[in-house]
Formats: sequence, structure tokens, C-alpha cells
Amino acid sequence: MTTYGVGFFYFTFILRRDSERRAINERAFARYESQRDIIDSLIKSDDNNCIWELRMCTNTFAHLCEVLRVRGGLVQLGRVTIEEQVIAFLNILAHHTKNRSIQGRFSRSGQTISRYCYRVLAAVLRLQDELFVKPQPIPENSGESKWKWFKGCLGALDGTYIAVTPNAADRPRYQTRKGVLRCFGLLKKRWGILRSPSFYPIRTQSRMILACCLLHNFIRIDMAVDPEEFAPLANNEMPIGEEPLVGTVEPSNEWTEKRDNLAQEMWHDFRCRREHQCLNEIVQNGK
Repeated sequence: MTTYGVGFFYFTFILRRDSERRAINERAFARYESQRDIIDSLIKSDDNNCIWELRMCTNTFAHLCEVLRVRGGLVQLGRVTIEEQVIAFLNILAHHTKNRSIQGRFSRSGQTISRYCYRVLAAVLRLQDELFVKPQPIPENSGESKWKWFKGCLGALDGTYIAVTPNAADRPRYQTRKGVLRCFGLLKKRWGILRSPSFYPIRTQSRMILACCLLHNFIRIDMAVDPEEFAPLANNEMPIGEEPLVGTVEPSNEWTEKRDNLAQEMWHDFRCRREHQCLNEIVQNGK
């Protein structure tokens, strides 16, 4: 009787254990299928949905994942694929999505989301040597005619402006610092995390800003048509503290004299070079 009772208890235990294992496996499989459906809905659907969610088309996303795997050192660990890691990271940058929202969407723990987002951040930063545009310095002894007269010049800093009266709608295009302001505006329009305060540690915030710049350059290089490039910028996407429009600026006598002297020197240099060229042609034709 005792042996029968022990055997029945053991048999019941085995059945219950196997049933619980099957239930766990079924829940895990259902969760995995749900995660795959979410990923496929983003990267295997039309480009419009992918651009809205991840700020890039499906082909550019696939290329980014490959670059991060090959040159960024990003790897799949467990069942968290490279695509899922990159999607979670891009969603945080693009929409400033909180960790808790990502947890609910991908059925992952907050620790898992945080760990893999930091991995993707590190992989993106490893691409900075390739994605950062490095200007070529002009040597001080450059003899090219277009450089030798303007050594050390950064732009139109002499206070001289062309007297034009643009339409009210076009006035922002004629402001100084227009190019720089538009760059910041494009970054803020593309990446929502730059438009509102972030509660990440300051070092992480700095790295995320750098990652936004790198990904912006990658998108501009890889995407044939970037919708954000031609979209108008909203007022809240332009940098704050914008200076008022400059109406008229009176040129100073000092800079007017400096400009006229520079023009005379350039004209004299051009005439000398032209006369020397003509003499050489006469000599060659005489031979």
C-alpha cells in the first residue's frame, strides 16, 4: 500500500511537472511569436511605417544592422536578435520612448531593454571614424588663387551685407547662422530625445547626442531620398534663443577701406599674371 502511494505521488508529480513545462514553453513560444510579429511589422512592411517608427527605410535599417554587426561588434545573445536590439534603441532615440513602454511592447524586462540599448549605443559610437565628416585643413602656404587672399577667413565677418528685401516668409532663409540652425533643427526633428529633457546620466546623454549625429549621417549617406531633409521645420524644432532678424547694417569706413585695398591687390595680381601669360604665348608663337 505504501509503495502504491509513493508511486502514485511520483507519477502525479511527473505529470504536473511536464504540464507546467509545456505551459511555460507555450507561453515563451507565444511571446517569441509576438515579438517576431512586432519586428516584422516594422522592417518587413512598407517604408512609410519604418521611417515613422525608426527614422529610416527598411533597406537602410537592414544595412545598419549589418554594419553594427560587422564593424560595431554587436552580437545576438540568447533570443534577443540584433534587429530587436536596434529597433528598441532607435525607438528610444526617435520618440524618447520610456523603458517601461518598450518593456510592454516587446515583453522584455527593464533590465534586458537597458542592457541591450547600451550595447547598441556602444556599437554605434564605434562607427564614428567612418561617419564623422573630417574637414581637410588648407595649408598656410597654399598658393591657390581662391585661398591665398582669404587665409584664416571664417566667413563674411566684415559686417557687409547685400541690400535686399526678401518676402516675410523667406526672411529666415537670409539670416546668418542659417546652415547651423537648420542642422540642429533637422536633428531635433528626427530624434525626439533631443526635444525634451532626458533623465539619463549626463555621460549617457552626451553619448546619445553623439549617436544621433552619427545615425543622422548614416541615414543621409545610405537613404536615396530622406523625407526629413525636405520637410519644413516647426518653430519648436529650431534652437531657442534665436536672435532677431537683421534689417540694415551700416558698413564701417575701416572695413570699406580694407575691402577696397584687397580688391586692388587682387586686380593687380590678376593683371600681372595675365601679362606674364600673354608674354609666354607671344614667345612660344614667335618660335
